[in-house]
This record gives sequence, structure tokens and C-alpha cells, in this order.
Amino acid sequence: MDLEHDRNDRSISRNLAGGLGIYLVLSYYPLQRKFILPAMAGTAVCLAASVLRAFWFGAEKGKEPGAGREVLAGLRAFRTIIGTAGGLVLALIIVSSLCGTGLYSPSVRAADSAVLQNQTIDKQMETLVRLEEETWQTLSLNEKLDVMQTIANIERRYLGIPHEINVAAEYLEETHAAQYEDEQHRIVINVDCLREGTAWDNVDSLTHEARHCYQHCLTEAYERADQNLKSLRIFKEARTYLEEFKNYKGGDQDYEGYYNQACETDARDYAESAAYEYMSRVYAYIYEQEETDVFTDTD
Repeated sequence: MDLEHDRNDRSISRNLAGGLGIYLVLSYYPLQRKFILPAMAGTAVCLAASVLRAFWFGAEKGKEPGAGREVLAGLRAFRTIIGTAGGLVLALIIVSSLCGTGLYSPSVRAADSAVLQNQTIDKQMETLVRLEEETWQTLSLNEKLDVMQTIANIERRYLGIPHEINVAAEYLEETHAAQYEDEQHRIVINVDCLREGTAWDNVDSLTHEARHCYQHCLTEAYERADQNLKSLRIFKEARTYLEEFKNYKGGDQDYEGYYNQACETDARDYAESAAYEYMSRVYAYIYEQEETDVFTDTD
């Protein structure tokens, strides 16, 4: 975007920054649409103004080469603005990572104890009906993440988790649909899975990680228990989970070992049952509503 005789280290750096900016803007547009759209709109206005200015003054002066340089100046302005927008996106990624808030967070808040009694499938059905597959595929990433946070709130109540469960979305490794981060009490869902996966698959992933949250709470209760109580049978699973968490086997290094861990077996079994519960209740509710509408129309 520079003439050959204008090229130097600074111009090369600007060109590289512009290329990186385009990549970041295109990659993170689905996640940060509200942030990127205004920046892109401003870019488009500036570029259009530069091009119009070039042709206006070029035609007025009758100097085509000058017009060409004005267009080039407009393209340089575009490069600068897109590079700046990309830099802001990169800064947002870094800050989100350092603060542990997640690249993308829901508008639905994690339920605190004051509103926990309302976190049930029946009372949140107005949100959960969006799990119907055709509806799910039409939702934005924001809306899908709101549904996931709602389910996390319900899981907190059902499992008796003593703290909030926060949900976020980030780009994870391709083999990871989601992960639980105990230090931050946070479930992170893979953006690609949230965007492309079915409603059932995402509910399965969310409840799988919620079960891991429950397992961590069991191990904490075991560690805090009096020594003469730790041999109680109620803590049998907690002792197993504690040992596995200390020597956790990741699926990338040892898939069979990862798959057969008690904490993973328990989380898979729980998630399968929970996903069926959510989805069957949702479709039963939709069917009931449709039947009610039919009878109402007949009357």
C-alpha cells in the first residue's frame, strides 16, 4: 500500500499491522459485533470521504496522478484505522484473559443466593425453549451464551453449589468443547462449538462441566472435614476425585487414561442424563403449548 520509493521499516510495520487488524476484525466479529461495527462504520466513512476528495480535487485540477495519490492516501488511512481496530480487539483479548472474564460473556448474570429459588427448569422455560433445535440455530452467539448461563444457574441450584457458576466463551483447542476453571468458578465454552454445535451437544458440555464444579465442591468439603469424619463412606467419591485432580490425565496425552478417570465417567453419565432432562422437558413444553393453541383456535 506504499509506493516503492516510499517503503521503509515504518511503512512495512504499518502494512503488517493492517493485515493483522483485518484478520482480528474478521475473526472476532461474531463475538464483538457491537464493538467492531462502529469502528468499521467509521473506517468506511473515512475511506469514502478520502476517495470522493481525491476525485473531486483531481477533476478540478485535471491531474490524474494527483487523484491517484489521494486514493492511495485514502487506502493508507483505511490501513491505519483497521490496524487500530485490530489493536483494540487484541487489547480486549489480553485484558479479558488477564482479568479472567472470558473473551465473551453473557448478559444473563450468574445467579446469587438471593434469586436461587427461581432457578428451575419450569421457572426458566421462557429462556430454555430456545433450545429447540431450529430456534437454536437462528440464535446469535450472545443469545446462545445467555441460554447456557441460565442452565448453569439451574445446575447450581440443583447440585447445591455454594458459589456462583460463571459462563464465558473463548477459542479453545479443537478437541475441547468446554472446560471448568475451579479457581474462577467458571465454565468456558469453545466458541466454535457454541456457534456450530447442536443445542443438545452444548447442554451436554455445559452440564458435564457443571458436574466437575460439583466434584470440586465435594473435594473441598472432604478436605475441610474433621479427620475422624474423612473415613465416612459419603466421602468415598471425594477421595477418588481429589487424587485424580492432583494427577489429572489430559486427553491429548493419554486419551484412554483420561476417559476412564472416575471424575470423567461421572461427568459424562451426569451430562447425558441432564441433557435428556432439559431437552425432553423443552420439547414437552413446546408440544403442550401447540396443543393448547390448537384447542384455543378451535374454540
